[in-house]
Amino acid sequence: MPATNLTKHKFISINKESAIIKSRLWKHFQLGQMELRNRIVLPPMVTEYGSEEGYVTERIKNYYEARARGGAALIIVESSHVHNRGRNFLSHLCSREQKRRDRFYNDGSRNE
Repeated sequence: MPATNLTKHKFISINKESAIIKSRLWKHFQLGQMELRNRIVLPPMVTEYGSEEGYVTERIKNYYEARARGGAALIIVESSHVHNRGRNFLSHLCSREQKRRDRFYNDGSRNE
């Protein structure tokens, strides 16, 4: 019997901590000079949604826009190359393409 009560107590404790974490997750956050609307950050992940020339495609725009609308306050865009010798795969984004940043600011998310 005591083991069951102990397990039940730990479960309740975890739920209380979870509620505290969730409430802090949605509060505004100052990160250096950036003011973020919440603490949700999308880390850089390779999607391979770029074009063969390294340009941003509608597919990748839609991918990042969906994550921004979903609540991510800070989006760290996947890796990109400056010169073709630094290209890791066929659809690797080229950093000379700066238009990718503009679309994500409209909903309050940041894109670095």
